[in-house]
Amino acid sequence: MNLKSAIKKIEDNLEKFKETEVYKDSVFSTVTEVECVMLALEIIKLNSYEKGKTYLLGIGDTCYSDALCKIIIEFLDDLKKVKVEDNMTFIEFCKDEIARVLNCTEKKITTGEELGLYIAQNVQIPEDKDQLEKLKFEWADYLMQYMGFAYEEGDLSNPFNEQEQFMKDAIGQGIKIMIEMNDVANTNWSCEDGDYPNLLERKQEIINEINTIKDIEFEFNW
Repeated sequence: MNLKSAIKKIEDNLEKFKETEVYKDSVFSTVTEVECVMLALEIIKLNSYEKGKTYLLGIGDTCYSDALCKIIIEFLDDLKKVKVEDNMTFIEFCKDEIARVLNCTEKKITTGEELGLYIAQNVQIPEDKDQLEKLKFEWADYLMQYMGFAYEEGDLSNPFNEQEQFMKDAIGQGIKIMIEMNDVANTNWSCEDGDYPNLLERKQEIINEINTIKDIEFEFNW
């Protein structure tokens, strides 16, 4: 389990909790306690992991609802299984997006080229502006490489006025490079022999091999 999936799990549990009578009746300000939990999650999303965790522990110790307390404790237990870093590296983020997209689609994808393009088109980046600024700083080397590559290709989004699109494009190109490095995708890159497999049937094999990649390079001639 990674941090994203742990947060998604507790958010889903909180949505279910909001349908209960305890929440709807707002017994002992349970609604406020849920809002406090959501605030703690936002703090964690901003990479203030220890601060958010401490906040959650305080809420769990005092909240009225046993059900809400159980949701908090379960999330804290999940966090113990998660290796939390301040921010994902560029490489880790690309790997995470590849796994997320592959696990979220049932679309039949028959070629490695199509696979790379599909994942790149479905990239998601953090919505929080502060976190994006942190990532831009920490990913500077890769983003500079990508800028040179995209400029040569004539496909460079404005990194100042179109920052979110620029980040998506950089991650998308990183993902395409990783897919090109994958044996399953590369072997079935264009299916010129007329054999059209469903690469998603081998998605775990693809993910496992992608996870062994240590580094990538955006090649350009500057």
